[in-house]
Amino acid sequence: MSDILNLPASLESLIPLHKFISCKAENDKIPAMQVKRIELVIEELIVNLVEHADLSKNSNVSIKWSIETDARTNKRQCVLHIHDWSHEFNPLTAPPPDISADIDRRAIGGLGLHFVRTMSDACVYNRYNNTNILRLAFNLPCE
Repeated sequence: MSDILNLPASLESLIPLHKFISCKAENDKIPAMQVKRIELVIEELIVNLVEHADLSKNSNVSIKWSIETDARTNKRQCVLHIHDWSHEFNPLTAPPPDISADIDRRAIGGLGLHFVRTMSDACVYNRYNNTNILRLAFNLPCE
């Protein structure tokens, strides 16, 4: 299986996306709890893209999977690069939700991006050649 998955930017793509993550994680011997974190974060990003981006019917998203070693910490990481070609949007600058507010008084929205920021170990956004590129890293346990 390739390390890059290209999909239409649609909710129907969530099934092959989960299959891709599951297969790559099994091959790389990533623990099940870590896989669930990765799946939740990526699903939140795709749903956010589909629901809020100005997409054409032919819009795609590309996800690149790799296992790397962080040069600063020497920790093994699962790294995903998510590329989309919608309008410029940095999900890391979205305001955090007020999770301390009473549930009945909370504003709707923002919790998914909160999960992205807090459930991944590192996030970096870049805009290059009209492409949104989000790099997510998830620290993996020592082998």
